[in-house]
Amino acid sequence: MGILNVTPDSFYDGGRFVSDKAWLAQAEKMLSEGADIVDVGGFSSRPGYDFVSENEELQRVLPVVVGLKQRFPDVKISVDTFRAKVAQECIHAGANIINDISGGNIEPEIWNVIAENQHVIYVLMHGVESLETLHRGECLESQFFLPQRFTKDFHKEHKVLSNSTLSLCSFVCTSCSLWLKRLLRQPPCPEEPLAPHNLVKHFFQTKLIQLQTKGIDNQRIILDPGFGFGKTIPQNYQLLRNLRTFADMGPVLAGLSRKTMIWKVLEITPEESLHGTMILNMLALLNGATYLRVHDVKEAVATARLYKEYESSGLTNENFY
Repeated sequence: MGILNVTPDSFYDGGRFVSDKAWLAQAEKMLSEGADIVDVGGFSSRPGYDFVSENEELQRVLPVVVGLKQRFPDVKISVDTFRAKVAQECIHAGANIINDISGGNIEPEIWNVIAENQHVIYVLMHGVESLETLHRGECLESQFFLPQRFTKDFHKEHKVLSNSTLSLCSFVCTSCSLWLKRLLRQPPCPEEPLAPHNLVKHFFQTKLIQLQTKGIDNQRIILDPGFGFGKTIPQNYQLLRNLRTFADMGPVLAGLSRKTMIWKVLEITPEESLHGTMILNMLALLNGATYLRVHDVKEAVATARLYKEYESSGLTNENFY
């Protein structure tokens, strides 16, 4: 999935592909390098983003979707939006995938749009409860703790939390743990942290059931653990290490390209993060990712080819002399 941000303020490529000539040339370049999907974004979700109205987002992305379909009739187009109207208009213009960073939390109506368009794929991402909490880390960074008796039930395989419980857990932090114990009427007992991948897993389990009630089959859903959204750097790497937890639930999209978890660790800039991105993309593939969302298509395709060669190899007698 090649990233095509038609925004002036995206963290890496903001302002590069705003003009018609620029975004068309970039799309042509990505497709020639092997991109299977072009992901068009008109609302930057970077830290310190500038708010964009619904109409402005539409004015940015809709002409691109229309232009891509005219120039490349067979192209698969993803639109990176959490807004129902933007999704609807872009689907009518030919978009095949809606990439929702909010998981339906910001505009629940977006699920109705997906339900009404049975040919459309939906990317369900973990991480954003609202625009106000986009990069404040409420989702995981508080590292809240729960009594072991509760977490044993929480970690049972196929256990699904209710919406009320999940919402409650999202805002519980260490300082609130005593209050939660009283609420649950549990006697004092040792405490244990909830692993990031287990929290994300239960988010997906709950959302998948809700989507099914809307008539959206799981076969139409791609899971995105939301690297960089409401997560510390160590939590991002824990998610990457345990990516197969989600791969067992459905196809997984890994969006690691040039993100903070690379350049802050290496003490470089996003512009210098290509090699780090390739390394993490390989780790994502090894851990079960199906899709890579990238700025640099040529390098990602090379990574995927090497991964496929590695996966298809095996020791046989002919390897020995």
